[in-house]
Amino acid sequence: MTRFSTRSIRGFVCCLVLALAIPVVPVSAQMTARVNYFTSNSVTSDLYIPSSYNGVNPIPLMVMAHGCSQTKTTFKNCTLMNDVAEEKGFATLYIDGVTNIAMCWEYWHAKTQSRTAQVCEGIANIVNKVKTEYKIDSNNVWLGGFSSGAGLAVNMAAVYPDMFTGIVVAAGLPFGNSQSLSPSITAAASAAKILEAAGTNKRLIRVLVTHGSWDLTVPQDASVRVSSAFATVFKSIDPNVDTTVTSTTGSVNGTAHTRYVYAKLNGEELVVYYNVTGLTHGWMGGSGSDYSHSVARGAIDANRIAYDFFYKPLQ
Repeated sequence: MTRFSTRSIRGFVCCLVLALAIPVVPVSAQMTARVNYFTSNSVTSDLYIPSSYNGVNPIPLMVMAHGCSQTKTTFKNCTLMNDVAEEKGFATLYIDGVTNIAMCWEYWHAKTQSRTAQVCEGIANIVNKVKTEYKIDSNNVWLGGFSSGAGLAVNMAAVYPDMFTGIVVAAGLPFGNSQSLSPSITAAASAAKILEAAGTNKRLIRVLVTHGSWDLTVPQDASVRVSSAFATVFKSIDPNVDTTVTSTTGSVNGTAHTRYVYAKLNGEELVVYYNVTGLTHGWMGGSGSDYSHSVARGAIDANRIAYDFFYKPLQ
């Protein structure tokens, strides 16, 4: 009989969108976390400050938005982003504010697709509160989201591009989408809506998109449309942006993936999409396991990939 370790079962429970995560607090979070709680417009949040913070040197901030059937706490435990935050010296802010029974961010509704929308404005208010109380590097404020949280991350990048310099879109849908799980808008139409929503605040940011080849919840084409839409937006902002799509294949500890570059400027990559073989509907890395068909940290880690991709000055 095949036997599975406690960690494998835990990874299965915590990384799938329709499962409840088992709360497992990383050692770094147990030992060194300084946590504050901020609320605005019904959005709540937990802030983690790394032990290296000295109040003098500005640090980056990563905002994290959970998927359906998750909370900010289960998403924290699932992704293990705090471990990387402690190692690299950046703050993490886990947000919540969903009121529906499925616990999904309703990114497909107009109430999350404008700068003055209650949820979007609430998130922006909280980020500004954190920047008021702590020395945060405004050039390195990022937002990572999974599933419905990824849809929210796309929305926030569209309506608050002046606030975020990079976003992670893990199995999310394009801006302006009118359905919760299937892409209902073309990349070109989404790009037009992003430009309209951003208005005079539009600028180049970095976009990291991830999707699993075994995802049966959100079609992989959704990530293609997200990547293409932002590439089109950036080309509109700066005609020098190269939107020739290139791809390379690779493998990390036996986990295969294809890495696509959708946009770059003067050699600096702006839009990158990882399609990961064997990943289901989950976060790439964290406490995943082979048992759940997701990818564990030892194989390929979105947390570190995001940090390495985002923590660079834009030209």
